[in-house]
Amino acid sequence: MQRRLDDADSGSAVYLLGLVDRLMTAGFAVNIVVSPAAGFGSIPVSRPACAIAQRACRIVWPGSLRIGSVYISLRWRPWQRAALRSLAHLVWVICGRTHLARPAMPSLIGYTPTDKDTAKMVDAANALGSTIAVSEYSALAPVLARVEAPVRAVLLHDLFALRAESFRKLGLAPDHRDVSLERELDWLGPADLLLFASLSDQRALAPCLPEKRHIWLPPRVVPKKVAADGPLRAVFLGVRHGGNIDALDLLLTQVWPSVHNRLPDAELWIVGEIGASVQGRHAGVKVLGRVDDLTTIGGSRAVGLAPNRAVSGVSIKIATYLELGMPVLAMRTAVEGYGHRLDEAVVLAEDEGEFTDRLMDLLSDSCQREEAALQSVAAARAKTLAAPEFELFCADLIAKTRPDG
Repeated sequence: MQRRLDDADSGSAVYLLGLVDRLMTAGFAVNIVVSPAAGFGSIPVSRPACAIAQRACRIVWPGSLRIGSVYISLRWRPWQRAALRSLAHLVWVICGRTHLARPAMPSLIGYTPTDKDTAKMVDAANALGSTIAVSEYSALAPVLARVEAPVRAVLLHDLFALRAESFRKLGLAPDHRDVSLERELDWLGPADLLLFASLSDQRALAPCLPEKRHIWLPPRVVPKKVAADGPLRAVFLGVRHGGNIDALDLLLTQVWPSVHNRLPDAELWIVGEIGASVQGRHAGVKVLGRVDDLTTIGGSRAVGLAPNRAVSGVSIKIATYLELGMPVLAMRTAVEGYGHRLDEAVVLAEDEGEFTDRLMDLLSDSCQREEAALQSVAAARAKTLAAPEFELFCADLIAKTRPDG
């Protein structure tokens, strides 16, 4: 993989851990091979999240030095990116933190690994003798061409080409490397199996690659125990990427001012990495940043918001809200990746005007809010987002690869 492992509680890392859980439940031991350079991003030191250690996953990280639970890069590129990141942040501070947008290093996820990194990852993967090798995102799929495994799969959180198209429709610049669908299809050539976070992505890609097996693997939802207390609040949860930044801007400029004017005692909580994108002060808004225990933000007195318009893959935050027993309010575009699985569990809005009205209704009407919360809990307990096809695939693969199979 080509991602940092520090945060496993938000963003696409939640989906990755869902795959790990499903593989382990099926009976597989899971090893994680990390890209020597891209796995560090722009911070050359990494402490993998406790959630990974709790699952007893073995981490294999070529080109790094491990000291206890900390990995330190021995490659020059992560250190170079760290220096550039620090310089950009210094300029931002000198400019008063207002005249420029808070700096963020571009994502490396849409880039194929270098030949050197590919060789290191291939050697590490082949030394493990895997039954199934899974690359994360299409850009890493070319590595599979040299990996020796009975099954070679790709975990597709997003299709980069479709994500870019979604951004351009809103007049936004894509927040990642903009690649063509033809290039992505070429990258996916070595794979036998494609695992899709999004049902709509699967439906779009399956006709293009009919020779491969396609399985929809929605986010795993595990209900959590939460307390229905605290102030009446709306909650926006997310990592920092272009789609969430657009959704946050919509909330702060078009939705929340009207809601706060009518319901001055209600609060809007901004949770997660996306909080760093909030500039200035906004009435009734609390920026919490990273929250270690998400159960403290959930319950029936909190309304989970997904006003995302620029979308691809699936909105992980919706699955998180369901786990936390929260009524969920979403733009219809934000749930497209789930097909119609969540139509009864989520309050839907077609545009920002309807979104504002629905939020006012949920915050002002306790009966409506409680009913929506019950629908969330019911969807989570009913395993609405189960993945029976993947479970059958794993059982069949294990049976075929047993010594006596």
